Amino acid sequence: RNYVNVANRNVNASLENLQLARSREKGGDIRVSDVKRWESELSMNRMELNDAQARHRAAMYRLNQLLGQPVETDINVPDSLGAEDIVSLDGALLDRLFSNPYDTERYAGFVIERLYENSPELRMLGSAEDIAQRRMDMYRAQRYVPEIALIAGADQAFIREGTISNPQLPVPPPPDDITWNVGVRLSFPLFNGGRTRKEIDKARVQVGKVQMEQEELRTTLLSAVMSNVQFLSASYREMQLAEDACGAAEHNYNMVMDAYANGMADVSRVIDAQKVLNSTRTMVLNARAQFVLDYLKTERLQGSYTFLEGEEQRNLYQNLLITHLK
Repeated sequence: RNYVNVANRNVNASLENLQLARSREKGGDIRVSDVKRWESELSMNRMELNDAQARHRAAMYRLNQLLGQPVETDINVPDSLGAEDIVSLDGALLDRLFSNPYDTERYAGFVIERLYENSPELRMLGSAEDIAQRRMDMYRAQRYVPEIALIAGADQAFIREGTISNPQLPVPPPPDDITWNVGVRLSFPLFNGGRTRKEIDKARVQVGKVQMEQEELRTTLLSAVMSNVQFLSASYREMQLAEDACGAAEHNYNMVMDAYANGMADVSRVIDAQKVLNSTRTMVLNARAQFVLDYLKTERLQGSYTFLEGEEQRNLYQNLLITHLK
């Protein structure tokens, strides 16, 4: 949507310049080549606008698909979206985090602490280690814990030769004797072919494997956090630099336009200034989007998305960060 707005502003600027060129041509103050040059620029700018509109619609279709609603549903997208609408940290804190390398490292340490608490990957490996450890303890206990069994039985003689007085009865009479027994069996696994030892060894290997995977995952996540925080710091500074560049380009464009209107600048300077302005506006959008993406990657690494939580939780998160920095 933002790309559509930038492309539309560029088309409007070319339209205004074309009208100015035609007015000057009627007054005999400009050559006809300027008009044709602006007509050509306007056509190319409209092509860019068409491409931006197509990408906007395609993105909306994909979003509708993800939301599980009709693909052609119109989504009300705001005209502009600032990083502060998603990032849980206020501007003053962001300036502090990314203007001082020491505070940037401290912020990375804070994210790492949150990672160790919330990472779903580490939790999964921790559960796997518990299972393997319990399995090993179970087989170890089989060496010393006896197997206890309770045995009971009863025998009844339902038919004895010559004792049925009325064979026509559907059910024989109850027997006159019952034999029963009750016992307890206690057994120790003195020898089972080494099966228990093999299972213990297998469980021990599994525990060691999971522990190695945990250590490797911690190292990988640690490296990812440290690297991503550096990228986040760079994208934050680039976002500010892009905004400064856009402001300077806009000031330059206005100056060149004044000179062009007074006959002090040719059409090439105006077109160059307009292209630079359009490029820097696009650069601002890219820088903002990259900063938000880097921030979301950092949130993912720490195992929680604070921007999805309520204001109270977001304030708590920010206060914890400030305390950590102190």
